[in-house]
This record gives sequence, structure tokens and C-alpha cells, in this order.
Amino acid sequence: MRRSDSYRPIPSMRGSLTKKFVIILIVGTAVAIVCATVFGYYHAHNLRCIGAGETMERVAESQAEKIDIAIDAAIKSLAQLASSKELAEALADKREAEALAAFAAENPGFKNLRVTTRPGAAASGGPVVGEPAPGESLSVHISTPVVPATAAGIRYDLECDYTFQYVLIRPKQGRQELIALFSMDSAGRRFHVLAPPERMSARPTDFRLRGSEAEPVSPGHASVTLEPGGLRAIAGFSPLKHPFSSAHGAGRVDRWSVVVAIPEIQVIGPLNTLFFRALGFSAAMLVLVSVGGLALARRILRPIRVLQGGVQEIGQGNLEHRIDVRSGDEIEMLAVEFNRMAERMQRTQEQLQRRSKELEQRVNQLRRLQAQLMQSERMAATGELAAQIAHEINNPLGIIKNYVGIAKMLMGEEDSNRENMKIIDQEINRIAGIVRRLLKFAKPGAEDIQPVQINQVLEELLALLRGQLFRKKIEVSAELAENLPEVNVSTDQMRQVFLNLIKNAEDAMPDGGKLTIRTRYRKGRVEIDIADSGAGIAPENIKNIFEPFYTTKGVKGTGLGLSVSYGIIKNYNGEISVDSEPDKGATFTIQLPVVSERVFQVIQSP
Repeated sequence: MRRSDSYRPIPSMRGSLTKKFVIILIVGTAVAIVCATVFGYYHAHNLRCIGAGETMERVAESQAEKIDIAIDAAIKSLAQLASSKELAEALADKREAEALAAFAAENPGFKNLRVTTRPGAAASGGPVVGEPAPGESLSVHISTPVVPATAAGIRYDLECDYTFQYVLIRPKQGRQELIALFSMDSAGRRFHVLAPPERMSARPTDFRLRGSEAEPVSPGHASVTLEPGGLRAIAGFSPLKHPFSSAHGAGRVDRWSVVVAIPEIQVIGPLNTLFFRALGFSAAMLVLVSVGGLALARRILRPIRVLQGGVQEIGQGNLEHRIDVRSGDEIEMLAVEFNRMAERMQRTQEQLQRRSKELEQRVNQLRRLQAQLMQSERMAATGELAAQIAHEINNPLGIIKNYVGIAKMLMGEEDSNRENMKIIDQEINRIAGIVRRLLKFAKPGAEDIQPVQINQVLEELLALLRGQLFRKKIEVSAELAENLPEVNVSTDQMRQVFLNLIKNAEDAMPDGGKLTIRTRYRKGRVEIDIADSGAGIAPENIKNIFEPFYTTKGVKGTGLGLSVSYGIIKNYNGEISVDSEPDKGATFTIQLPVVSERVFQVIQSP
């Protein structure tokens, strides 16, 4: 595996699966809702416009039928009047005005009834209807010849203006419909509004079709724009069956259509309202889908996050961690496999740790044996040197001591040099003591070796030292195991070893402290611990403390106490070691073989 792969950092969670899942869900839902809403609105708009156009077309047909019926009825009534005997008599008596007024009163809608005369033969044609004319109310001019004529060479025509105000041309209640007449000739398009009254004008209204080149001269419907104001409307068309005589050319006949329109906003307004409500509902649904999607994503991805956390925990070295995923799917199977892998790795790690610990113990044991071997070699060499030095010093030292004795004998009691000789004799004795210790270090005596109870030696020594230790504020704690087996040692030499160690502990606690002495039996050996709560021993000094003449006390020590103790213990096939850290005190441990190989049961004091 490449190093770059092994130490690749964990990516950030900016592109987490939850965020991606929710974004995809929101975007997909939003696109689907918007597309569905726009598509639905587009088709609903078209269907509503087509439906409104067809409705307006049917209304236009109805209005056109009403207008045709009204015009036919007006023509019929006017023709009956023109051919009536009463009108002929009224013309003869010059009473036509009264007759016409009576007819207008009985037939609403006929305005400006009059009889016109002009030279010519008696008329033989039918009624003529002029094109619609704007005014206070839209009207048409109707003219019909009076039959029979009352005077030779004179033509009588009965004329009137017929208004549509009495025809039921009005929008249905609740709808803002616009009803108009439309005509197109060489003079242009004319669009005369019939209803509502507020949009009627003396001049034709501007009329434009949107999205179509066709004109409303045949039945149909279309979107239109009306002026003034640019009103957008949906209009239905229906041509009138009755022809109209054009005022722009003799004998020309124009065709007119009825136009019924409704403002587009009235048709589309409810749809727009529904559309915006649908958008609001869609937004609310989008929020709900987002929240639900987030909750669903978290629920779906929770096992993945648990799996991720567990893998990270295992990757950081916690092989005891187990991934608890109960999703019932492939993720749970993956978690189970990870747990099995972690178990195998844990067993392998434990085996490696055990073997590493065993190897470390063996290496430490070899190092201790090597150190002990080197120490023994150094001590043996030092012992031989010390023995040679002691023998070399003892002879001249004895001669000096003898001559000092002779000098003291020759001096009188009042001699001032006698005191000097006494000091010289004391120093010679001190040198002799050092030489004796050197000889004991080189070859400890074995004449008083016997089975000894270590606890007894310690109790006797502590009984002598408790008072001195108490005065120096040193607390003594003795934890002596019961029924300890005996060891073959010299009582005096062991007392000397314990005294050296206790004195060293006392020197390490000048301001007081605690001295703890423990004994125990372990694996065929009696172990003695002498521990203090003093300043401890620096690591660089521990390896040299058993060397002869090595001391950290300056001129106060000779450096032979621990080396002599080391030699004594080694002479009994024992071991002496130290465990210490700076400011945490020091513990010296002595191990001595027991008298026999049988195992003793050690019963601790309750």
C-alpha cells in the first residue's frame, strides 16, 4: 500500500449523503411540481378559453337569432302598415301623422315614422333595411313602398328608424359580456357596441383579432382586443341572416355579424387564482416533502453513519468496539463482517502483545543477567584489588600504630603532644576500620552463617532505631509476613545490610517522611522491601550506586555501604535491586533463597 493511500485524511462532510439525498429529492420534487403545474395551467387555460369561446359563440347565435327575428317582425309590421287601408285613407285625408303616431304607440321600437314622397311611378319593390347606425341606441333604417299609391306619378315610401333597445340584447346577470355588431367593407371594419351601455359610442370601436387573420363573418370564436383601454376578451361570432343596404354604394348589400365577448380576465381570473393557490400548495408540499425527505434520509442513512463511526473507532485502534446496526439489509451484513474483522484483529493484536511482552521480559531478563554478570565481574575485580590494598595498608599501618603507642609511652602526662598522638591513634583506628570493611567486601566471613528468621532480625534492628527515626520525624511502617521460612545468612552481616539501607533512607528524608519495610515469600525466596518517601535517585545514578566508592553524599560518605551490602547478598546467592523515580522515593528489594525447597504457605496478618 502506498503511503499516500495509508495516510489519506478523512474527507469533510460537505458532500454528505444526507445533503445529496435531500437536494436531489427537493430539486426533483420542485421540477415535477412546477412542470405539472405549468403544464396543467397551460392546458386548463386553453380548455377554458376554448370553452368560453364556444359559449360566447352560442350566445352570439342566440343574439343574432333575436336580432333577425326582431328585424323580420319590424319589416312585416311596417309592410302591413304600408299596405293597410287605414294608412291609404289617412294619406288621402292628410291625416298620416296621426295614423303613424298611433302605430308607434302600439309598436315600441319604431322611431321617426314618416311618409316620404318623390316623383316617380308607384313602387313595386319590397322593404329595404339600411345598415346599423350608432346613436343613443343602435338602430337601422327601414324603408318600404306604400301600396297602393294614392296619386298618379307620385311614389310614397314609409320610412322609420327601428331601434334595438326593445330587443332582449343584454348580458346575462353576473357576467360582463359585451354585445356588438360587426361589418367589414371597402371603407373598413365597423364594430358597433350594443351592450353594455357604458361602452356604446357614436363612432365604431377599434377591434383587433389576436393570433388569427380571419374575420368574424362566419360562425366561430377568437381572442380579441377592444379599444379604448386595450381590453382583452374572448369573443364568439354569428352572422345575421338579414342583409343590410350599404350607405357607401348604390345597390350594395353588406353582411353583418353579432359579436358577443367576455373579458379574458373574467375567464382566466379564477384559473389564475387557482394557479397561484396551486403554487402555494406546491410550495407547502415542497416544504413538507423536504422535511419528510430529510427525516427519511436520516433514518435511511443512520445505519451508514453508525457504520462510519464504528469503522473510524476501529481504525483509531479501539478493537474492542463493535458496530451495532440492525437495519436488516446489506448494511447490517457489512457491519457484521466489520465486527468479525475487528474480532480477528483483536485476537491477533492480543497474541502480538503477549508475544511482545514475553519477548520484552526475556530481553529484560537477559539485560539483568548481563548487568548482574558485569556487576559480579566488577565486584570480583574490585574485591581482589581491595584485598591487595588492605594487605598492603595493614602492614605499615600496624607499624605506625606501634610507634604511636611507643611515643605515647615515652611522653609525660603533661606533654602537649600527647593529645596530638591521641588524635593520630584515632585516625589510624578509622583507617583500620575501612581496611576491615574492604576485607569483608572482598570476602565476607562465613563462620556465623546459620538459618535465620529475617523478621526477627528486622524487629530487633527497628527496636533500636525507632527512637532515632522518631526524632527525625520519620514514620516507620513494618509489614512483616507471618510464617516466613528461614534463610541461611549471617545475622550480623544482614543486620549490617539492613542498617546501611535504613541509614540511606534516613539521609534521603532530612525533613521527615515515611519508611516502609515489607517481607513476603515468593517462589522459593524471601523478599524484603525497604522503601522511603524521600527525594529518590536520579536515573543516571541508579546504574552506579552499587559500585565501590561511588557516593552522592559528598564528603559525608565513603561509597562502600551499598557495595558491601551488594557483596554480602550476592555471597548468599541472593539479589538486591532498586526502583526509584525523582521526588517519588526509592525502594530497595532483597531476595534470599530459603533453607529448603519445600513450599511454605504464607498467611498475611488480617
